[in-house]
Amino acid sequence: MVAFGNHDMESWYSPNGYGGNEARFTLPANGFDASSAPGAYSFVHGNVGVVSVDANDVSYEIPANKGYTGGKQTVWLDKRLTELRARTDVDFIVVFHHHCAFSTTSSHASEGGVREQWVPLYEKHQVDLVVNGHNHVYERTDPVVQDKAVRTLPIGGTHEPTRGGVVYVTAGAGGESVYSFPVADSYEGHEDAVDSVPTYWTGEDGKVTENVDWSRVRYTGYSFIRVDVAPAAPGRTTTLTVRALAATGAEVDRFTVSRKVRKAGHSH
Repeated sequence: MVAFGNHDMESWYSPNGYGGNEARFTLPANGFDASSAPGAYSFVHGNVGVVSVDANDVSYEIPANKGYTGGKQTVWLDKRLTELRARTDVDFIVVFHHHCAFSTTSSHASEGGVREQWVPLYEKHQVDLVVNGHNHVYERTDPVVQDKAVRTLPIGGTHEPTRGGVVYVTAGAGGESVYSFPVADSYEGHEDAVDSVPTYWTGEDGKVTENVDWSRVRYTGYSFIRVDVAPAAPGRTTTLTVRALAATGAEVDRFTVSRKVRKAGHSH
């Protein structure tokens, strides 16, 4: 299941450049407009609701398709997150899109349009995990609210979304040449924690520098993430465990998201 990124806007396909993806992938046509925005859709797998959104629509950095949905995608995202959170058979909500809400690499760093349009919705609906690509590294944040870490989530730690804060993972080191960070890598077995990382986000007027406190794990080798979910009975705790694995198979990060299962009832 794919999210649409900047390299999926190919000028020989019109109107939005997505013909290559549409020829190769059959995605759920349950977004707000599958014909014009095929990268916006959702599905439920087990007790996890998964939502894909097309961040080309809100990107200041690479604005070829910026605003192409006229705000409809953001309205749909809010509505779909509301629907998923109301379902008694859905415990976790995972959102994925290409451009990073929170990343510190020297190449792209953070996308201001995602922060403006979507991060407030992730916080409002207590989204359990946000997965991004774009930056060719692995990076993971502490729980974030209004661009600040609200607590530390150490390697091996547990995040309880009901306490507030959203965890963001950049999982972009799957094969293309890797990027660099402005500070040292810090990962499992090789931790080099820093209180502040000098970086930037891209807004309407270009790059805006910032010093951030939320960059918890950084790894510049090739890697991917594995997510394992353990459902549980009503009243008990269900867990979503994220592991970042290097090309060698070595684990570079691990954390768990934990929620108490609500009382079973009618599902939508």
